[in-house]
Amino acid sequence: MNANTNIKQGYKQTSLGILPQEWEVVRLGEVGDIVGGGTPDTTNSAFWNGEILWLTPTEIKQKYIFDSERKITQKGLSNSSAKLLPKNTILITTRATIGDIGIATQQLSTNQGFQSFIGGEKVNFEFMYYLLGAKKREFITLANGSTFLEISAKTIRQIQIPLPPLAEQEKIAQILSVWDKGISVLKSLIEAKTKRKKALMQRLLTPPCESLTPSLRASETSAAIHNKSVDCHDLTASNLAKTEKDSKAKQSLRFAEFTDKWQEMRLGDICENRRGSFPQPYGLKKWYGGDEAMPFVQVIDIDENLRLKSKTKQTISKLAQPKSVFVHKNTILSSIQGSIGRVALTQYDCYADRTIAIFTNLKPQIDSIFFLYSLDKLFKTKAKGARGSTIKTITKEEFNDFIIHIPTLAEQKKIAQVLSACDKEIELLKSKFQCLKTQKKGLMQRLLNGEVRVKC
Repeated sequence: MNANTNIKQGYKQTSLGILPQEWEVVRLGEVGDIVGGGTPDTTNSAFWNGEILWLTPTEIKQKYIFDSERKITQKGLSNSSAKLLPKNTILITTRATIGDIGIATQQLSTNQGFQSFIGGEKVNFEFMYYLLGAKKREFITLANGSTFLEISAKTIRQIQIPLPPLAEQEKIAQILSVWDKGISVLKSLIEAKTKRKKALMQRLLTPPCESLTPSLRASETSAAIHNKSVDCHDLTASNLAKTEKDSKAKQSLRFAEFTDKWQEMRLGDICENRRGSFPQPYGLKKWYGGDEAMPFVQVIDIDENLRLKSKTKQTISKLAQPKSVFVHKNTILSSIQGSIGRVALTQYDCYADRTIAIFTNLKPQIDSIFFLYSLDKLFKTKAKGARGSTIKTITKEEFNDFIIHIPTLAEQKKIAQVLSACDKEIELLKSKFQCLKTQKKGLMQRLLNGEVRVKC
């Protein structure tokens, strides 16, 4: 360690901070070409529906770009400012949507919302993908424009980057790619299990059709109820296979130990309910925040996992609280206006907006978690037929007449246990997914600034 400069042996001070001795500081325009895009005349049919991929910024949603929503012809390419970009070009969105990054897996073109980087011999394209992706905030800072934000090719060319030797670039890219693959596999697993849980819920909550309904054996559900990990696909695989040919049977699935008929009950006869409220007019500062403010639940605060978000967008002031509706922890809510059918079991005390229905005092023969899942299924179905040309709404009078199918309390609890086990597994996987993303982000930052070195 140099006592005067506090710089470690093998490192140096640069315009980008402390970097390894072997690394350079270069401008993007010095190690590659920056190429813009364009749009052929949309009224000329000869320019469109060809074989050349043509991308817009909204299509950059993943690392590798394999296809585009629209394609252009060679004539369209020749008669516009669109350019044919080679494979492994780094696509950078630079208009309106700023700083999204992708890698071209084949020759393609883009519209004018891009300034794409074609790397020279000194750079590895995958390394540049990670390096430029980490510069999104810088891209946004450099953007300007009165109508929409944009970064010019000239500005992009002048951006400075730290550049390791090529072999080290390749090793860094290899390490980060392994992390990306692991994250991608976990994301696909979460999507698959979510889809399977949704299908399982649909079938378990559908009333049985006597002889056509297949049964789940106890051995198939014990893992779901007692084990820490449950595969919703394995849980129903044998039954799904047995009933593949019978579309009616596929609508319902039942535990073998239950044979009693299900009841039809009006929602209004199952529990008490009311809408939330908020003082008028909306938007006055005195209604929000301050000492003794409480969480205020609106539609946006109901998450996808049948829970509220950990923190509501707004808090309701002590002054406004008497004009709203207090909701205890472990109360079931549903959105009934706008985005109808978002259902949650509250995990903290709060107040609720008028766009929210509050369900309390369930009948003794109703399991609250079974009711939560049933309500979720019911409201998502009813949302499709909700009234309203601009803002869809379901009134209290309407949802009180909705019919819910109710099995015995024991069967309700069994259904709730299995679906809860599926949800717990999915939440565990989501937590692991977020941890992996956070760990990868931290490692990437240290790799890209040379704090962590790799052996080449």
